[in-house]
Amino acid sequence: MIRVAFFDIDGTLLEMGNPHMSESTIQALFQLRGKGIKIVIATGRSTLRMPELPISLDGYINFNGQYCVVENKIIYENCLQNDEVQKIIENAHAMNKGVGLAGLNFFGCNLYDERLARYLKNTRPDYPLLNNFKDHAKEKIFQMVIPVSKEEEEILFKGTKNSKAVRWSSMAADIIPKQGGKQIGIQRVLDACHISNEEAIAFGDGENDIPMLKMVGCGIAMGNASNLVKEVADHVTDVVQKDGILKALKILHIL
Repeated sequence: MIRVAFFDIDGTLLEMGNPHMSESTIQALFQLRGKGIKIVIATGRSTLRMPELPISLDGYINFNGQYCVVENKIIYENCLQNDEVQKIIENAHAMNKGVGLAGLNFFGCNLYDERLARYLKNTRPDYPLLNNFKDHAKEKIFQMVIPVSKEEEEILFKGTKNSKAVRWSSMAADIIPKQGGKQIGIQRVLDACHISNEEAIAFGDGENDIPMLKMVGCGIAMGNASNLVKEVADHVTDVVQKDGILKALKILHIL
């Protein structure tokens, strides 16, 4: 029996670039709630960029698993090491890359970088420049955002050993602690709610969703997901704008 459903946001609950949830997705969420199934968001977004949803949440996982809340109670925090934040900023500067810093109550960049602006456009069209960037870099940093390719990651992480990159786009990488990820946040939520992995489902579309799709009882890839994501999923559904979430829940007899 499924007791909790985890949802990525961009490309899953919401069509990329569209802030409005489809009617079928809203219907699916309310039907899940009617069956007593918990609804939890698992996103790379910061706490400041959560969309307005038509239904209350039982929990949310932000920064790709580094900050978890269940029933309005913080149950887990995992920040980047401050010395590694400084080293990564230094390496990015040498590579002529802009850097975005995500703390609990702030997000901003050190300089304008067109590549970073394109990456952030889906959730941050305003492209915030962060005043006192150096001071903020000494605070709790849950995630960094840097426009590097996979091939450039080795240069970016030179001199570090406890940080890694996760991706949902080829344009940039989200930098999180090496022992982090959505799967870590999900496990914390499951433990807090006394729910087994087999009693959970998860929907996602990005490569950063792969670990969470693999760890739950049923991992569902959206129709817009890459083949890499679809290969690890237990089920592949349609895109969200074509009722992908509702279709999957009905086919799997969850609704």
